[in-house]
Amino acid sequence: MVMAAAVPADASPAFVPVSRLDTERGGIEGHGGAPYPSDANKPEVIALLRGFDRIWTSNGVDDLHGIVNDRKTLAWNDLSATWINNNATQEQRFRALQDAAFQAPYDQSITIGSALGSVLGPIYVAGRRNGELPLTSALLNGQTGTSGAYLSTSHAKTVFSFPRPYIPTDPTASPTSGDEPRCAPDLTNSSALAAVRNGTRRKRRFLPIRPLWRRLDLCRHR
Repeated sequence: MVMAAAVPADASPAFVPVSRLDTERGGIEGHGGAPYPSDANKPEVIALLRGFDRIWTSNGVDDLHGIVNDRKTLAWNDLSATWINNNATQEQRFRALQDAAFQAPYDQSITIGSALGSVLGPIYVAGRRNGELPLTSALLNGQTGTSGAYLSTSHAKTVFSFPRPYIPTDPTASPTSGDEPRCAPDLTNSSALAAVRNGTRRKRRFLPIRPLWRRLDLCRHR
C-alpha cells in the first residue's frame, strides 16, 4: 500500500490543506501536477480476470445466472465462505461491515490500516484521522478518493455476474426480513449454482447483521 505520494521539501503533508490538493492531476497546487502515463493507460480489469471463465461463465444478461464450469472449485468456494460467515465472532462480523463501507461513518481506506501491522497500522490510522496524511487521503479515501475514480470494478461485476453464497438457490424461499423488494428470492437467486450447494438455510445463518449487510450492498454486491 502507498502511504503517501512524494511531497516537495517545502510542503510538509502535516501542513498542506486538503483543499489545495489537485486530486485530478495528481499533485499539489504550484508543485507540478502533470498527468502520469498511467492516467491514459489503465489496466483492463476484465482481461485480468478472464481466468474466472474457466470456473464460471455468466449468461451475459447480468441476472446472477450462468454455467458452472468447475463444480469442485465453486463448491469449495461456497463451503469456505459459508464457514467463515457462520463461525465469525461478533467483532469480526462488525469489522467486515466496516471494511465494506465506502462512506461515513466508516471508510474502508482507513479501517484496512490493520493490514500494515501492529506498528505502522495505528500510525497510518491516526495520520488519516487527524489530517496529517492529506495526499494519502486524497488518493485512497472511500468517498472522493482518486483511486476509486481511477479504476472501478462495477463493470466486472456486471460481466461475470457471480452470485454470493448468501443468495438462496431456491426461488421459492421466504424473503428475509429487512431486505429490499428487489432482493426477494423469486427475483434475485442463485439457482444456477444449486448443483454445487446443499440447500439455502445453511447459507443464511449469518442473520445478526444480514439486514444491514443487505442495505449496504442492495443485494447486487456480488
